[in-house]
Amino acid sequence: MAHLLKCDLDLQLNHIDCWGAVGRARLERIYRKVNYDQKSGEAGYWKNQRDWKEYDRTATLIALSGDHRADAFCDCGFHGYSCGDRYLCLRCCFNLLAEPALIEFGNSFTADQECYFIVMSLSGERDETKRLIFKDLTKSEMQQIKLAGQLEQGSPQNYGIPFSEPLDAVVVQTYFQIYRQVISNFTGRGRGKLFSGAFGGPELAVRFLPLAALPHANYVAWSPGISSDDVRRLRRALRDKLRGSRRLKSRLYPKLTVYRIQARDDYRAVIRYIFKPIDFGIAYHLAAQSADCDPADLRELNSQVDYFLQNLRFAMSDVRRMNRYGFCSPASKPYVGHVSLDRKLRRKKDAARRLKRKKKEAEVRRKFPGYQPHKRRQSTREKEDAILMRLWYERYVQDGELPRTPPRRWLRKSTRRPRISRNGSERPGPATVGLPPRWTGHVCVPSGARRDACLNGAGKTRMATGARWLSPDAATI
Repeated sequence: MAHLLKCDLDLQLNHIDCWGAVGRARLERIYRKVNYDQKSGEAGYWKNQRDWKEYDRTATLIALSGDHRADAFCDCGFHGYSCGDRYLCLRCCFNLLAEPALIEFGNSFTADQECYFIVMSLSGERDETKRLIFKDLTKSEMQQIKLAGQLEQGSPQNYGIPFSEPLDAVVVQTYFQIYRQVISNFTGRGRGKLFSGAFGGPELAVRFLPLAALPHANYVAWSPGISSDDVRRLRRALRDKLRGSRRLKSRLYPKLTVYRIQARDDYRAVIRYIFKPIDFGIAYHLAAQSADCDPADLRELNSQVDYFLQNLRFAMSDVRRMNRYGFCSPASKPYVGHVSLDRKLRRKKDAARRLKRKKKEAEVRRKFPGYQPHKRRQSTREKEDAILMRLWYERYVQDGELPRTPPRRWLRKSTRRPRISRNGSERPGPATVGLPPRWTGHVCVPSGARRDACLNGAGKTRMATGARWLSPDAATI
């Protein structure tokens, strides 16, 4: 029997024969990464990450989970391969987010008179004075950022929204959208603007037993100077946005923290902190300690890890971790960033591709003068429906109610008109033969109240399962 404590790599290696071929291969790759030494005798990159940031804890959890990107995560770093995971992988978060941000804005600390570090978050604290922080970034807090890579957000029991159901992923996206709107409305030129420019993005913290998530956002902003009244006005705008959303039902209050950055080194450390990966390994370790290694609690904890990874992929889909506003946007005239050589080459390729598309459109107009190329954009409702449908499918696959690869008979097209047997009764069409009665109505939608909560007209939306597309006409799973 495999040991239920999945965050300990050495313990799982002792029980490696209890896992299948896939689990054994992943554990072996993680072990090779975190114990690799260079030819000079110095510790390798992943070995240092194990000593500094407990990388082996998070890697073991992902390797033994049901995440569909677990193999790519374990292969990251071998022979120059990058998994491209901008939410969980240390290496890819630095190479794709932190390092480009340092190259672009690393020398822009004096772009305006004052530079601030802004954190928009949630809290269950009723006292407003504890939810509104406006002060200088002290040395102790900077040491915490540099050493641990974590900024104190408050007690874990004092915040968090449920994150176990598929609909919770859509709620998290709503919080991200509100944070983005608030910082955008207060950045730029004009009356009522507090900041000249800002860049940053959303982030997600998690705790287990019970499973809850804290959606928040981190930004670096410049300003000629702001007062405590201006910070209160920013918090009131965030509060009004949260209250005006009908989807948000949690009884949490907005929390706003504004730190004034005083040194250039602290400024660069804040940029690295903003684009750090989500460290759910420490949350798992703390939950396992509180459970006192009880087998029932550990099974529930492991299932919550799978639910978290499933919801995380969809909660962060189409969400940019790097957003630029004001003079941090390349479209603005007083742009303060540095355009790297890679971005210049990418811009040339994009310009050549646009020119080629315009020539192709001109050739089409010669034959069809009324031709107007138009790409239909999905509405917010359609995007949310697609997210819910895919999440429910992954949930049922994990619970064993649906196979990972649908049988071919489920993919055959069927007519809408029911077939009538000789005695006058209806009989199922060719696509529903052999399916359970539960899966003969809509595509992977549960019954009852949960179905009404997640469907929202999704019977008209297609659902992606791997490389295939299933529609209600093609396969009623």
